[in-house]
Amino acid sequence: MAIVALMGVLLVLSFALGALAQAQGWMTPLAVAENPRFQIDSTLQQSNLPLLYLDVEFNDAQRLKADRQSAQAAGVHIAHPDEAVTATVRLGNDNIQAQIQLPAGQYDSDAWAFEITTQDERGVLGLHHLMLYEAASRRMLSQWGLSESLRREGILSAPVQPVQVTLNGDALGVYGAWPAPEEVISQNRLSSGLVYLDQTLYWQDLPRQRGSGPTPTSINLSDCQVATVTAVGAADKAAMSRLRDLQTSARKPSDVLDVEQMGTLLALSSLWQGTPLDDWSRLMFYLDSSTDRLRPAAAANLISTSGEGALRWPACFDDPVLQAAYVRAIERISQPDYGDKLRAALGNFDQMQLAFSARDGKPELTWDELAARQKRMARWLEPTQTVLASWRGSVPPTASLTPSSTLSVSLSNLQRVPVEVLGFDVGKSTFLPIDPAWIQGGADLIVSSSKGSVVLRAADEGRLRSLQLNVPYTAIFAAARAYDETVDMQVVTRVWGLARRQSAPMQPVSGE
Repeated sequence: MAIVALMGVLLVLSFALGALAQAQGWMTPLAVAENPRFQIDSTLQQSNLPLLYLDVEFNDAQRLKADRQSAQAAGVHIAHPDEAVTATVRLGNDNIQAQIQLPAGQYDSDAWAFEITTQDERGVLGLHHLMLYEAASRRMLSQWGLSESLRREGILSAPVQPVQVTLNGDALGVYGAWPAPEEVISQNRLSSGLVYLDQTLYWQDLPRQRGSGPTPTSINLSDCQVATVTAVGAADKAAMSRLRDLQTSARKPSDVLDVEQMGTLLALSSLWQGTPLDDWSRLMFYLDSSTDRLRPAAAANLISTSGEGALRWPACFDDPVLQAAYVRAIERISQPDYGDKLRAALGNFDQMQLAFSARDGKPELTWDELAARQKRMARWLEPTQTVLASWRGSVPPTASLTPSSTLSVSLSNLQRVPVEVLGFDVGKSTFLPIDPAWIQGGADLIVSSSKGSVVLRAADEGRLRSLQLNVPYTAIFAAARAYDETVDMQVVTRVWGLARRQSAPMQPVSGE
């Protein structure tokens, strides 16, 4: 009987908390019924979060509302110097005078977002300049996990913390609070500023681009030819110059960036986002004086909220050295033991999972889902076929063979990262190393070459380009140890930067 009574109490409590959570806009009735235990824990966790009361005078609140409506209609908010309004931020027993406005940038949600600045020495949550974004619409658990993972790897990233936000008495729900870039500079005691691609010019040109059609607010680096290079904090002309050279393709990423850190950032973004990072305009950089290279820094909202699974590499990714660093990082991060160590390091993941529960009342992300992503990343490094290999013509009769007789071979990289061609398996047990002397066409596709190794550039968007080889029959049959008109050949490759080899069949192509 006692157990039945206890179950009844828990059921009543779950409905009571569910009603409270629903009233606060935290979940739907269906979600409460689906996972009551998680909802109880989530509601209790969220009730213990810091509560920010934003009190704004009526006229100023109307101005904010008008800015929000305009941003929703345009898909983007272009900030103006005089748009901030005065507000009082109440946090516990503190009443803090502050300025509030909408953050500049893409506006892909109907939820409020805020940028808060204050001169009060106490700050807000210890910050004098911070950004607030709604948790449910911004995949905030993933944002938090990426930020903490980057920091664990020694990569500069702005930490995020969950808070409850109320605007003029209206409960807005759970938000993520981020330090603004200048706060990141001061917290990490950077001697130089942060530089980034400012999309303001792109956004200001949107009315002309849009016309009567949909708003083209999706930005990638190739779009940012219209963007200016901007600095936050102490102006660093050297860093700005390097980023501008990167933007205009005057210098390669591997000549400008710390490629190992950049590769790690890209790999961790793939883990926490579920798809590769395809928009570098949210990144910031700072100059490492010891290496004279730009190191990446992750600001707010690096995780995409579009839900698009399509692979769009930014133009800046077209650098074999950076691509190889990305591959190495993917291999390391996709290992099960990496997930185990990450889970131990992010010990408060469960609390953040409860605080940042998704809008449908379920966990936004679980460790099991992250483990599944690791497996997908590992499989991505083991493609079914790395190159398309074909040969043209037929094996000539023995009598017609001469030292100059060759087999015409075509090789095309199918992957979006470099692939190393090592040679050919001839027959059942003999390996013929590739020789750069055989190259007859497509030399511009080669990253590097030496006896036994030719590295092909990553595949272009939408088309295949081929490396042409003339392989001497004498080399083929010497490898096969005997002349055989039905000799079998397979091309041997590996993703550049990895040790694992793969063999793929070569297909004959008829005609000349």
